[in-house]
Amino acid sequence: MGENGKSGSPIGNGLLCISTWLLHVPTSRFWMRTTFLSRFAVLCFVLVVSGCGKKSLYPIVADGQWGYIDGEGTVVIQPQFDFAKPFRTIGAVRRGGSWGFLDRSGHLVMKPEYDEIWSFDRGLAHVVKNNKHGFLNRFGEVVIPLQFDGVDEFAEDLCAVRIDMNWGFINRKGEYVFDLQFEDARSFSDGLAPVRQSRTAPWIYIERDGTQAFETTFSRARRFSEELASVIALPDMKICCIDRKGGIVFEREEGRPGDFHDGLAVFYSEGAAGYCDRIGKVIIEPQFARADDFQDGRARVFRALKFEGKGRYTVQFGYIDRNGQMVWEMERPSECTMDW
Repeated sequence: MGENGKSGSPIGNGLLCISTWLLHVPTSRFWMRTTFLSRFAVLCFVLVVSGCGKKSLYPIVADGQWGYIDGEGTVVIQPQFDFAKPFRTIGAVRRGGSWGFLDRSGHLVMKPEYDEIWSFDRGLAHVVKNNKHGFLNRFGEVVIPLQFDGVDEFAEDLCAVRIDMNWGFINRKGEYVFDLQFEDARSFSDGLAPVRQSRTAPWIYIERDGTQAFETTFSRARRFSEELASVIALPDMKICCIDRKGGIVFEREEGRPGDFHDGLAVFYSEGAAGYCDRIGKVIIEPQFARADDFQDGRARVFRALKFEGKGRYTVQFGYIDRNGQMVWEMERPSECTMDW
């Protein structure tokens, strides 16, 4: 049982059961306990470094400095950084013009040395230095050299990458699966990727073998998320969300939805941001200056957002739950750096 008599996580409960069983293995079977214990130790290590079972942390700002809160609005890492990105298994923070990685206790696990970084996703982190993009592993080692002029992100073990003005796809070893043949592309999701061959060509979706997934074409196309993709369909310029077969799930008169996370997607109406669900129903009415995607049941929303120049903004934001209720909110506007 956890605190206040609540059950722990499924992983934690499972590890506890295995640990208890190991303690009761008869001495006569010591060899079995020793072998199992060594394998169990490796399993525990992998779970810890992967952040398995950990909830997200969320960036906050106070007096121009960035820190993190948990999903209940409790400050867990005091504001002390020039900027902070959303925390997954590990955090990405900027200090003194360079980016490094942060663990959940607030300690830098890799000193700031890159021009920009993104958090780890299944063991790889996207980094930028001298305008070149590549990937690191969890030990801070460069495993895919910084050679690209642009990248999307790894998804389903493939990543869209750009050199000069051409896009292709690489695997997690950095090997090309599709050579640099597209004018624009986004990474695979739900087995499909949006691409286009030239600036005048429409967007299409391709399968992992490179074949066109369905005949419908688009003037705008986003990656699939939670089995839906937000598009503007040709030839009638319909704003809609489609399924993996290209069928229209719902249409909107205005405000093309973004990506779906936790069953909700951001859309804008008359300059204000709100959220709709997977059938297009408005769940949280448009009311914010800007809204970010949900992550583990929380989303950052801005009540005030004013550009001050040179990457500086005056902001006032908070975090809402899926019902639109504010979980945490800044008491007053603050001027700070925003690296979108």
